[in-house]
Formats: sequence, C-alpha cells, structure tokens
Amino acid sequence: ELERMLGGAIPSPDEMCRALEMSRMGPALKSQLGLIAGHMAAANAVERAFLLSQATQMAFFTCETATAELQSRKRAAPEDLRSLAISVIEQELTSPDLSVSRLLEQLGCSRATLYRAFAGIEGGVSGVISALRIDRAKAIIARSPEMPVSVVAARCGWYDSASFARAFKRHAGLSPSEYREDLRSA
Repeated sequence: ELERMLGGAIPSPDEMCRALEMSRMGPALKSQLGLIAGHMAAANAVERAFLLSQATQMAFFTCETATAELQSRKRAAPEDLRSLAISVIEQELTSPDLSVSRLLEQLGCSRATLYRAFAGIEGGVSGVISALRIDRAKAIIARSPEMPVSVVAARCGWYDSASFARAFKRHAGLSPSEYREDLRSA
C-alpha cells in the first residue's frame, strides 16, 4: 500500500526516519500514535479497528508528504537549498551540535550538493554557521553588555569560550571584550 502511495520503492528506513523528523506532520503523527496506544487497551474490538484504521491513514499520509518534501529538497535549485539551509542553521544556531553533518541530516541531501549550494560564499557552509553565530553574539553583547563572554559563547552554540573568542576576533576584528568596550564608548 505504501509503495503504491509513494509511486515506487519505499525509501530506506534511515531516509524515511529523516524525512519524518523533518516533516511538519512527523511530530503530529508521533503524538497521535502515542495517544492511540494509550487508549487501545481500554477499547473494544470495533474501537481498536477504527483507531488502527485512522492511525494507518495518518501514517500513510505523513509518509507520503514527508517523502515528497524530501524529494523536492533534493531537486531544489542551489539558491533554494541555500535558503533552506540558512533557515535550518538559524533554527539550530544555539545548539553546540550544529555542524555540516547535522545539517546534511536535516536537509536530506549529499555533502557535495550542500557544498555546491554554498559555492562562491566566503567560508562555505561552516563560514555561514560561524558568521551567523557571531552576528548573534554581537546582538547579545549589545543587549546585555554585562553578560560574561562564556555565557554569550554558550548562547551562540560554542562549547568553550576560547574558540568562541578566536572566531569572534577572526570575524569582527576585535575580541568580544574589545567589542563590548567599543559599544560602551560609542
């Protein structure tokens, strides 16, 4: 049934899980399956059959839309993929686990495809991640000048403040502390 709905072979389990995680309907399906499972024991045979039928239809619909979204991302023009990648980066910016590998999982594309989408942009994908994190750090420092640099680093997805300070200086030309002092004197 699922092969018929998807118009061919079912994606690998890893690819299907990635598609469902990225899908707008994935979290709704997960929630509904949990609720249905909780009610199954108390339901009679007719009610269980109805709940199972509804869960199956929702699962089929979610799989169909999730795989369609995944396929459209794979076929997206480099500019579209870059915009989508930047959107994902902005959503995940505070996570220290954000990396090119994690981004590839989220987008469901190959490393080569992602790198092609960022060709011509200084620093490529990693450079964009760093630049967006530094921009966020500048905004935090401007809003909360008394916040310790280590806290600013953590809020921008850095594990340690030393690597954050090096990246900040590389990007902004000043250390975070120097940047803060420039803001105070301005």
